[in-house]
Amino acid sequence: MKLLVVYQLTDRGWGQRIFRYINENLPDSWEMDSMKINTAFPPVIDEPEDFLPEVIEETEILLVLTESTGLAQLIPDIAERSKAEAVIAPIDSKVWFPEGLKNQVEQKLTDSNIDSAFPQPFCSLTEGISGNNLIKEFASHFGRPEAEISWKDQEVQDVNVKRSAPCGSTGYIATNLIGIKRERAGEKGGLYHQLFPCLASVDLIHKSAYISEAMIKRALKMESKEGKK
Repeated sequence: MKLLVVYQLTDRGWGQRIFRYINENLPDSWEMDSMKINTAFPPVIDEPEDFLPEVIEETEILLVLTESTGLAQLIPDIAERSKAEAVIAPIDSKVWFPEGLKNQVEQKLTDSNIDSAFPQPFCSLTEGISGNNLIKEFASHFGRPEAEISWKDQEVQDVNVKRSAPCGSTGYIATNLIGIKRERAGEKGGLYHQLFPCLASVDLIHKSAYISEAMIKRALKMESKEGKK
């Protein structure tokens, strides 16, 4: 699979952190390119070519990590110029990507026969979000976190991360759960999620923390006979 990641250089570093984590954990069979975009945009973009490079790498799937409405407006143009078959444009802040703008972008992509997914927040992404095989493949590696947990004497002994949140927080949570009492693991997981720190905005951070907490609770229900000892 060929992946193009578009992100902005900002002080907050949301897109950069996600790009870096995906780059460091990319499946061997994937090929990835990246494109950095300017952060200075007018409220409304009339001429997309004024803000895009002359040449954009062709790709199969496009991941756009927008931290502004400006980059969000450019998604259809980037998708067409890169000849993308599918687009993932996560929403971790409704200020960067409000619902009305998301609907406009989605309609433009549909009109161009480009499949799309807009997980809100990014760590809610699952294979069921789309029927597109490229989106499904991406979501099988990065998205809603999944883990296996074993314990002994009611304390967490080991956490095996099967799928990580795209920001990489799942590994941090897993490391810090070792030695935690089983009945407190879910609560502590939600806390460590925010201490990572979570990159979602204030209006979505509680949802993303719940996703990590739910991951732990699911894993604890999948109790192995060995874990019950």
